[in-house]
Amino acid sequence: MSRSGAMLGTSDSFQPHKELALEQSKIGDPVSHVVAFPNLLYETQQLLEFLNRDKDRRLSSLNYRHLIKAHEGIDKAAAFIVDLVDQDVKALEGETITVDRLNRLRYNRCKFPNRWDGDGGYLDYITDSRSVDYWRGYIGQSKNLKARITQHKNAILSGDDNTLHYYILVKGTGYRSANFLRLWTLDLDSSMDQTLATLATNVLEMVFCKAFQTLPAATLERYFGSPVSESYSTIGLNVLPPLYQNLPLGGSFLQRFTLYCETSLDTEIQEWPQFRMEQKKYEESSDRASKRSLTKEHCQQTLNTALKAIGVFTRPEFLYDRSVIR
Repeated sequence: MSRSGAMLGTSDSFQPHKELALEQSKIGDPVSHVVAFPNLLYETQQLLEFLNRDKDRRLSSLNYRHLIKAHEGIDKAAAFIVDLVDQDVKALEGETITVDRLNRLRYNRCKFPNRWDGDGGYLDYITDSRSVDYWRGYIGQSKNLKARITQHKNAILSGDDNTLHYYILVKGTGYRSANFLRLWTLDLDSSMDQTLATLATNVLEMVFCKAFQTLPAATLERYFGSPVSESYSTIGLNVLPPLYQNLPLGGSFLQRFTLYCETSLDTEIQEWPQFRMEQKKYEESSDRASKRSLTKEHCQQTLNTALKAIGVFTRPEFLYDRSVIR
């Protein structure tokens, strides 16, 4: 259920090929939403207060309270976390997010060849050449950003559609581009506790999901409360809160977050849960068929090996000759 073919863009931007049979001259009436970039320190404090109350039992094993205690309280912990953010990203505070503003920030970054070195987080904002207002955000992080961006690039080039992030690109039939922008950098020194570093970056990734409003509204309201004005955007491409990273989660729990996509104002995001469910059924069916085939071949090979070991003639016609079976 994926399509192949794409071409590499420039300036950390990747664009799938256009499919002539599916080309459209217009995007119709694209859903947009005004996103005002918030104060990162305030949002981080709000999230840490939620985590300190330990209201989510699934997060107890990760012990986010340990992060707060290690920094002697919420305020110092929040300051430490926000200090990881790149300065030009902090400069977005108070601004309305637009494609033009993000493009200018990304173009400035492209002057630096080492911009993807090391550990950090990123934004992929998907744009559509048919609308200057269209953008859909996705937040991620990696201990090896250069490798992670390469993975994204390869997935885009191969036409993958097994995540909402990639699916929205594919739905653009070649008019959409993935545009990557680094958000923060984690310079690990020998004295930094690895567990604390992981917790800190999980919190920071969640804060950026709030800043760019890339999670469903119901999820953002749970961790950050209701928006001060208007409503949350429902057109982001993150599905599961990054706070749950490295936790074993059941299928029903994951499905709950996936179904939140159906509340989006974007019809393409709305249809993602149903599309993914059908895709999984197809993948599972194909996997079962493959395993049956492999099992049959393996059994035949095992039988042939055993028969050879006892000196029995192993031609297929011999094995199924009724006169021999008697």
